[in-house]
Amino acid sequence: MPTDIFLSYSRSDSLSADVLTERLRREGHTVWMDTSGIDGALNWSSEIVKAINECKTFLFLISGHSASSHNCAKELQLASEKQKNILPVIIEDVQLPVIFEYPLAGLQRLKFDDTESIVKTLAKLREGKSALDAMMTMSARSDTGFLRLAVLPFEDLSPNHENDWFAEGMMDELTGTLGSLSQLIVPGRSSVMVYKKDRPKASIIGEELGVRYIVEGTVRKIGEKIRIFASLTDTKTNTQIWNNKFDGTFNDIFDFQESVARQIAAGLKLKLTTQDEKRIEQKKTENSEAYELYQKANIYLSRQTREDFQNALDCLNEAVELDPSFASAYAFISLIHTNLFVRYEHTDNHLSDAKEAIEKARQLDPDLPDIYRALSDLHLQRGENEKALEAAKKMIELDPQNPISHGQLGFIYAQLWMPEESAKHFNELLRIQPTYIIAHFNLCLKYERLKDVSKRNQAAERALPYFEEHLKRNPDDRGQKINFAILLEYLDRKEESLQIIDELITGSNADGTTIYNGACIIARQGDNEKALMALAKAVEKGFIYLDTFHTDPDLDGLRSMPEFQKLVSKLEEKIETEKLRVQGM
Repeated sequence: MPTDIFLSYSRSDSLSADVLTERLRREGHTVWMDTSGIDGALNWSSEIVKAINECKTFLFLISGHSASSHNCAKELQLASEKQKNILPVIIEDVQLPVIFEYPLAGLQRLKFDDTESIVKTLAKLREGKSALDAMMTMSARSDTGFLRLAVLPFEDLSPNHENDWFAEGMMDELTGTLGSLSQLIVPGRSSVMVYKKDRPKASIIGEELGVRYIVEGTVRKIGEKIRIFASLTDTKTNTQIWNNKFDGTFNDIFDFQESVARQIAAGLKLKLTTQDEKRIEQKKTENSEAYELYQKANIYLSRQTREDFQNALDCLNEAVELDPSFASAYAFISLIHTNLFVRYEHTDNHLSDAKEAIEKARQLDPDLPDIYRALSDLHLQRGENEKALEAAKKMIELDPQNPISHGQLGFIYAQLWMPEESAKHFNELLRIQPTYIIAHFNLCLKYERLKDVSKRNQAAERALPYFEEHLKRNPDDRGQKINFAILLEYLDRKEESLQIIDELITGSNADGTTIYNGACIIARQGDNEKALMALAKAVEKGFIYLDTFHTDPDLDGLRSMPEFQKLVSKLEEKIETEKLRVQGM
């Protein structure tokens, strides 16, 4: 007979299991638990398999005993394969083995002694919510005791709304400062920008982002005068914990940002460490004009076009002229040069300029995490893979709770053809930031490379709702549309996938990378002629990543074709001609 809950535990934790089972049964749940001592059994019982198949929720007690139990591992894997709601409950903090990482990825873990949260989460599951959504709404803290908070886009109330860069800059700075504090996990820009135009109730935002608290506000700038309003809201109760209004000039912006961070920390009753104090007090620059240019560069960067990359570079070069000690700006300059090299202009000049900028940044502030993100990108493009890995690990060391740190290391391992290590860090990123759609997509790619179709498809199914929500709010995001199409192709929804691809690669403003990815999907589906035409268009639009043409498994079916070989030869000539042109300048 179907049951509400299958309780998975080690025999050594039977006392804890009995206590929890009794409480859950008093709440009206039916609970299946093995009492025959399966750890000593020679065969895994068919009754257990049947009970997992029939349960609604798989409740897993985590301890040192269950972490080392072969049968607990099999139960968890089966529950994951059957796509059961999985509710992890921690009896004691332990290092979990690799085999547990995927089934538990992205799921918050409740404490065994927090019975009320366990009961409330199970009530949400009974209402039909997923395990991920149910746990997000029930607990302010993650499995490691961190508070989860999001900084939403600030609204620009300036007369002509010409200071959007200032509003987004305020959001970015608070996100960076609060996210660096030892007790907070803060989603990044990509997760919160969906609320720039459409902002539902706080409780809905909290549920969608998996956070308990949100910071939001408005900015108004007229000349040098500014007014900023900020507030902190508890999404569970829809009540404001704190708010503040600030009037002054742009020169006062750094003091205000520090004041907001401190007041939010006080409102959340955080105990700040010495390192937290230093992070709150740290300023990227003391020069308000240079800071304004830096924030405008951030806005340009978010648009990802060749023109906007150059506009960002112009802003940053002007910023370091105003403040030659602006380490973050130099790191940013390096990152943009590397991006220009990869996306648009495959010339050595960009790599040498990136190296020069990053060296200046390291001299100014060798412990700035942004430096090592830019440095790892630079090493990758120069073929210095081990150095790239070393830089990415340094970034993790300096900023372990920053999702970008884990995303960067995951990407490096992917470039080094170490997909298992890469998947590990993307899973860790999703634990910190479950709504990060790029991480969901990259995790699918890693399982694809591992040829683990089951895990790839599970990861794709888990990613789809996040992509659908993102594209509903951002219908013009071509980069994520192509990724969505790839996920649909993985799940054998080929007609839907091709419809999106055709729309994207035929558009007048389609970029080379988007067209290349579309060509790969077309090739996977066997239309070689159409795939070759798309690849040629991708090269024409600036996609000149030669190694990818040689190694991408999606193109395996094309490599024996004379037309493909001719295209690769043409690309090699194009790259060589460009190198000669640059050398002659």
